[in-house]
Amino acid sequence: MSRGLLGTGIGGHSGCGRRRGRVRRAGIRRLGAGLGIAMVCLVSSGCVSGTVTALPPPPTTLAPLTTTTIPVGQAVTLRSVPGTTRAPKVALGPGTATLSGTVIGPAVAAAPPGPAAPPATGSGARSPNPPANASGGNAPIPGATVEVERFVGSAEATTEVSAGPNGAWTLPHVLGGRYRIRAWRAPNLAQVQPDLLFVPDGQAQKVDLNVNLYSGYAVTSSLGLPFVGQPAGLAVDITSQSVDTTGVVRAVPLAGSSVTLMASAQWQVTSANPVTTDGAGQATWQLVCLAPGVQSLAVVPDGVTTLPLSVSACLGAPPPTAAPATTPPSASTTLPGGQPTTSAPGPPAT
Repeated sequence: MSRGLLGTGIGGHSGCGRRRGRVRRAGIRRLGAGLGIAMVCLVSSGCVSGTVTALPPPPTTLAPLTTTTIPVGQAVTLRSVPGTTRAPKVALGPGTATLSGTVIGPAVAAAPPGPAAPPATGSGARSPNPPANASGGNAPIPGATVEVERFVGSAEATTEVSAGPNGAWTLPHVLGGRYRIRAWRAPNLAQVQPDLLFVPDGQAQKVDLNVNLYSGYAVTSSLGLPFVGQPAGLAVDITSQSVDTTGVVRAVPLAGSSVTLMASAQWQVTSANPVTTDGAGQATWQLVCLAPGVQSLAVVPDGVTTLPLSVSACLGAPPPTAAPATTPPSASTTLPGGQPTTSAPGPPAT
């Protein structure tokens, strides 16, 4: 009884499970068939013309190129840009280097300058060459001005220091670099060739500066070729030298001054003497040399100072000028029939 009931129950349960499996498989088949039909519809609709609008063209990513051709020989003017050009600032310090030295010059001018005095002894040197130091010695120059310039490229920084009573000067706490240094003392001492040097950082550099004397008169002369017994022209330019407060040597023409020509016995002055200089400080004379060789000449511009001239030596009398050769005229005769004939000139008759 129990076995039958159990068998029936189990058997009934097994039959129900089989039915459910069949139903599930049928549903899956129907679902697959539906999906297949949907896919066919989608594919068929995509292939039908006119159902999808055309896509727009792709965007252009590069701008069109433009070229400009300038005709040959035509100038192109660029507009100016407003503003100012500023040079780099240059400083002398603070730094770790030191510059020092002594200003040295002619002993005759070593004393501090006093009141203005008349021009001193002259020189035949051309300005701005300094005259010779007659004293033959040098000494420290007190009170001289020393100009120190430091360069970076083309820009510069400048300062001035004064030499002490012993001519010594010093400039501490400067930067290293390229320097230009010169000295002067108005109105008659100057250094026309400055010292150029490179100063390393952290070092002490000693620079002694040499000044020369620029005072009194300077003369230059020009004499035509002086043949003995022949007239020659002499021109003399006279300037008065001095040093201004910036250390520049000035040569001022001695204009409108009376100048006397002093000549040795081997010269004969044939023009006015003395003469007055023109606006350029020039005086001129005519003279004749009487003997060959170097004959002395000098000028006195103020009645006191004698300035020797450097002139060329007189030459002997020039060779006589040969008369130009002449050709005697040719002789001509007339032959019978009116035909002229010309004969070459023969030797001169004896």
